[in-house]
This record gives sequence, C-alpha cells and structure tokens, in this order.
Amino acid sequence: MKDALHKTAKARLIRLDKNSENAMIQAPHLDLAAWLRENNCEANGSLPLREIQPARLTTDTRKLQDGSVFIPLRGESFDGHTFIPQAFEHGAVIAFCSRQYFQNNHEVLKDLPLILCDNTLFAYQGLAQAWHRQLNIPVIAITGSSGKTSSKEILAQVLEPFFKVHRTALNYNNEIGVPKTLLELTAEHELCLIEMGMRGLGQIDELCQIAEPQYGLITNIGPVHLSELGSMENIAKAKWELAVWLQTNKGTLSINNNNSWLHQLGASFQGQDAHLLRCGTGPLNDLQLIELIPEVGGQTLRYRIGDDQAKSVWLDLEGEHQALNLLCCLGLLKALGKQLSDGHRLNIPKLFGRQQRQTLAGRVFINDAYNANPDSMKAALGVLASQPKRRIAVLGKMAELGPQADNYHRDIGVICEELGLDAVYVVGSDAETLVSSIQKVPGYYFADKLSLIKTLKKDLQPGDTILFKASRSASLEEVVEPLAQYFTALAQ
Repeated sequence: MKDALHKTAKARLIRLDKNSENAMIQAPHLDLAAWLRENNCEANGSLPLREIQPARLTTDTRKLQDGSVFIPLRGESFDGHTFIPQAFEHGAVIAFCSRQYFQNNHEVLKDLPLILCDNTLFAYQGLAQAWHRQLNIPVIAITGSSGKTSSKEILAQVLEPFFKVHRTALNYNNEIGVPKTLLELTAEHELCLIEMGMRGLGQIDELCQIAEPQYGLITNIGPVHLSELGSMENIAKAKWELAVWLQTNKGTLSINNNNSWLHQLGASFQGQDAHLLRCGTGPLNDLQLIELIPEVGGQTLRYRIGDDQAKSVWLDLEGEHQALNLLCCLGLLKALGKQLSDGHRLNIPKLFGRQQRQTLAGRVFINDAYNANPDSMKAALGVLASQPKRRIAVLGKMAELGPQADNYHRDIGVICEELGLDAVYVVGSDAETLVSSIQKVPGYYFADKLSLIKTLKKDLQPGDTILFKASRSASLEEVVEPLAQYFTALAQ
C-alpha cells in the first residue's frame, strides 16, 4: 500500500514538473525550504517541491487537486492524519504530519513525502502568516458581540470603489478560518478584511498574532458567550484584545461609541502613533450620526466626519445598529485616505438569515434568524416596530447566556410590549420565559415547530410584517422555509 502511494505521488510530480513547473516558478509562492528552517520543521527525506503556492494548500481531502499540499488538522471527534494515505491517492504531493503521529505510524508513513512538525494547526497558521507578510497587504480586523459579518459586508462595499478587497468568506472567523482567508490572498489584493470571533479570553489576541492587523473595528460588546466567559467584564476584556494589539502596533481602531462598554474602554486607548475613531450620535464623536431617515427598503444617514460638512449615504439595511456599523466603516475609509461622495448608495449582499426580506402573498418576511443575543434581538425588534400595519415577532432562544438566560428572555418580552407589537410567537422550551413577561400584547408559546407552523399558516394575514429571530442553535429556518414555501404556493 505505502509503496503504491509513494509511486503515485512520484508519478504525479513528474507530470507536474513537465507541465507546470515554469508556471509555478513564475507565480507567487512561498520558499518552502526557508520556511522549514525558520519554523522547526523538517522533511521526511527529500522534498518533491521547492516552493509552495498557497492556493495548493488544503486541509480538506475533498478539495485536493494534482499538486496539492495536504495539512491534516485535529478536531474533537476526528484526526485528519488518518486521511494522509487517501490524500496522496487524490492528488497530494506533500503532506504535513505531526512528529508524534509519524512515530506512532512509522511503517505506513516512512516512505511518503511528509513535512514533520510539532503541531499541524500551528504550521497552517505559520504558513498563512508568512504568506501575508510576503504580500504585505494591510489587514482590517472586525470583531464584536454581534454585527461582525454584517459590518464586514458593509465595509467591503464601502472600500471596493477604491481598493481590491479580499474578505473572510461566510463566518470563517476562528483559528482555522483566519489562516484560510490569509492563504487565499493574491498579489492583486490591496486590503484584507478578517472577521474575528471568540469563545474565550486570549482568542482574539491569538488571531491577531496570526493576521497582524493594522486596522480594526469593534461593533459592540454585549452579553454573548456568558456561559463560557462568566461575566460582562470578561467579555469586554476578550473583545478589547483587538484594541490592545492595535495600541501596541500603532494601528487604527474604529468603535461604536454608543455602546456603553466601548465608550468606557475607549478612554483607556493609548498608544504612541495609535489612533482611535469614535463613531456615534453625540457631537463629540470623530464621526457623528446626525440624522437617520427611514425609507422603503433601507435608510438614509446624514453624518459628519470631524469638522467637515455633513454628507448623506443611503443603506439598504434598516435600524440604528446598522447605521452605526456603517459609520464605523466610514471611519476606516477616512483613515485610509478616502471618502464616499455625498448621496452615495450602498447595496449590501444579503446573507442567509441576516435581514433577508421577501414579500410572500402580501406578507413581508424578515428572516434575521442566523443568530441572536439580547442586543441584536432588541435592534431587530426595533426595526420590526417601525414597519406599517401588523408587526409579528416569531422568536426562539438566545443561546450561551449562562445562569441569567431566563432574565434576558423576560427582558425581551418586556421590550415586545413596550414597542407595541401586535403579536409574539415563541417556540422552544429554552425561550418559554420570554412569553411569561408578555401581558398586554398577544403572546403564544409552542413547544414544537410543527405546531407553530400550523398556527402561523392560519394567523398571518396580507399586510403583516413578520420577524424571525433566534440563535443559530434554535434552527428557526425550519419554521421560515416551510412557511415561505406555503405562502409562495398560495400566491400562485
């Protein structure tokens, strides 16, 4: 078996040498031998390639092509090392391997072209860092308790009239997704937007060590991951790690200064040649939101940068929270020496479950169910309350809130009453306490989604606007999609 794999890899290399060696040398690449010397790694025998094109690096055997370099990663329930033989069968010419796994499986692996290292994830991250340093493309890091992905998409639209931008795909914002994004950079890119998520202290700092951002944006700090971090103080400290990195490395940070935690932490932002941009509704902000004008399909913002004359920009996302996200993005654009023209219009690509709006048989669905926390729930309900005719909220649980989860859900019920919504439908036992605080507004609880769907098919009327909002783990799309199909068929 191992002899066959070795011959397959060798034959594949001969084809590559004949057909594409010149192209490989001309294309941007990483000097593999130099990287090995600098990162305490060595080859198992002679290396078949002198250079690595980052596009050929993959951690997924399903994406292997001829000439690929396979980097196996370990997870809680899998070990990619077990796929090393399969990787050579499907196109790999080199594979990374931990020294420990190589020792334990020496007879199977000893004749294969492997790069031995202590930790394959660290190697993957190190390759990404080296590639980014080689290209020297500025990185903008984006984090926050909510609104990271929306802000990333807004920022991309703000920047793209001036720069060729690469950004994190989907929500690849962790210790694997960040290096993946960096390795996708090409010499043609001028800026890289990196979304950074976290589930514990030290994780944002770890991602900063990999991506080395020069600019940053923090959307907000709120009660997310309380079950892991235990307190709002720890959440704030974890998110502020981006600010600490930028302070130390003479970077520029844009923050939503309306957020009480960021307002407080902003006073501590000090660093030689580091810059803080405060964005908010007050006149003392570096970027001020002067006026917000709701319109059909979006809103117009009037804003001022410093002492400049006020400008306007149209955004096809609703709510003050999205306006503040945009303001923070405009701050970074200004820091890069550019500004949008007065009256510029921004159309943001709609991602699944993030303010997706569609009209079905006269009923307006707002699918905002990709994720939820108390702050984003309040913002979404505020958008719903501004809609005409009947305003219906279909809500599920907000996850990872720790021991105070019931209180947070009750607070949302109170907000539904204060906003004067016309009806609230709640599904799932984890969200049941939300209904307990609703008395003046019709509130309905459903233990299962099928019962909720059946009721909504009867209750929803033409002219209604229906918001769907819950944490990702609530899988509220299992309610949205059947209803969308039902009302689409009804309209035909």
